[in-house]
Amino acid sequence: MSTKKQGWRLPVALVSALCVASLGACGGGGKGDSSPAETAPFVPAPAITAQPLSQSVQNGQPATFTIAAGGAGPFSYQWNRNGVAIPGATGAGYTVGAVQLGDNAAIFSVNVRNAGGNVESTKASLTVIGTGLVSFAGAMRQKDDTGLTRIPARPLSAGLIDGPARDARFYNPKGVVVDAAGNVFVADSSNHIIRKITPDGVVSTLAGNPVMPGHFDADGAKAGFHVPTYLGMDAKGTLYVFDQRTEAAGQYASLVRKVSPAGEVQTLKIPRDPLNVSPAGTAVDSTNLTMAVDAAGNVYIAAWVYYKQIGCESNCDSLTRHAVRRIAPDGTATTLADLSSGPMAGINLAALQMNAMVVDSTGAVYISDTSAQVIWKLSAKGMYVHAGKSHQSGTSDGKENARFSSPGRMVFDKAGNLFVIDNSNTTIRRITPSGVVTTVAGTPGKNDIVLGDLPGSLSGIGGIAFDANGVLYVTVSDGVIKVMLPPAQ
Repeated sequence: MSTKKQGWRLPVALVSALCVASLGACGGGGKGDSSPAETAPFVPAPAITAQPLSQSVQNGQPATFTIAAGGAGPFSYQWNRNGVAIPGATGAGYTVGAVQLGDNAAIFSVNVRNAGGNVESTKASLTVIGTGLVSFAGAMRQKDDTGLTRIPARPLSAGLIDGPARDARFYNPKGVVVDAAGNVFVADSSNHIIRKITPDGVVSTLAGNPVMPGHFDADGAKAGFHVPTYLGMDAKGTLYVFDQRTEAAGQYASLVRKVSPAGEVQTLKIPRDPLNVSPAGTAVDSTNLTMAVDAAGNVYIAAWVYYKQIGCESNCDSLTRHAVRRIAPDGTATTLADLSSGPMAGINLAALQMNAMVVDSTGAVYISDTSAQVIWKLSAKGMYVHAGKSHQSGTSDGKENARFSSPGRMVFDKAGNLFVIDNSNTTIRRITPSGVVTTVAGTPGKNDIVLGDLPGSLSGIGGIAFDANGVLYVTVSDGVIKVMLPPAQ
């Protein structure tokens, strides 16, 4: 038998083989061949019907986070802490056993997965109610009460590393401020940069270049700082940086730099001090000593102004004047105090060492003086001692008997209490509006980091700032810690 096609024949065997290879071409086929191929049913990704909730838990008590998911099961879960997967945390709920102060502000989330995909929950924060010193960012050497060094599970060194706060590295951090969203900004002075720490604990470099310190106005890493120290912030979130500058003659001046939330850096123009025009002589140098910023964006500068006697060319006595100036956002400058005269009879004005300033809600300026060992208050009433005893150093609390030893940076809390770094005592002191002084953190005579219950122990305190929740952030050694204080009495 054969098949004819256009005058030629195909062998029957060949036709059979072709039919076997493609049954459909020969009109045959197996059962159901005409039906489309079966496909797996569509499975949508899970939907989270109940998100984990933020919690406030007493120190030592458990905290449990739960989630509910809808859709086609089965579901698998993976809980994360500060963005890192928690080993073994694979259920619909996760419990932190006995929470510790170190758990404060930890962020928890969970990833839910099924056959159709996965979805991430919203973030829930853990607030630990208690008091004490808590590690927040960077590496720091801690000692227990026996004096033995406790080695954390990370290197103990200064450096420059961005990333999760506990793994980040700083190099001699100084000034610190916190914005309304809870972001923490740090003047990383020996790295010559400004760092940012998000509320969920991620460290990044906002502005500056560690390998090219200097004074360059630009964006982000193209900008340059040189040993930035003090920080301030206005209500718009603009940072103000007190930045050291070395002159050719070896003199140190200081610039005020503005940093936008996006990291754009500009140098603030400070008008010439009118005190430079003086019948007492000709100014040869004017050195800014410290800076403060109020919520309206007014910048306050404390300065030494040096003069040389008229007509004297060598071996001349220098005349010194101290000034406190305010530079408004529009650039207008006002001299609030010419401290070469005024209400401080009997005080050696030339010996003043104005270490830090802060401004209260009324516009009064507070100045820490490391020479006189006091806190000055400058207001419309004049300038007078707010706390401490002139030229008497010590550690005692109280009101009339309060003593300081090299007081430094300061910050106000919401209740109007003034908190002061007492440098030589390595403590943090609180001054109530009525002038009563107490020691809230740190132990006089100890110069080590001991975390845990208050008062603990501090070392290398550089700056202090409050967040909106009343948590005090402190730069120490090569890191940042939180001071969790008891509620105000």
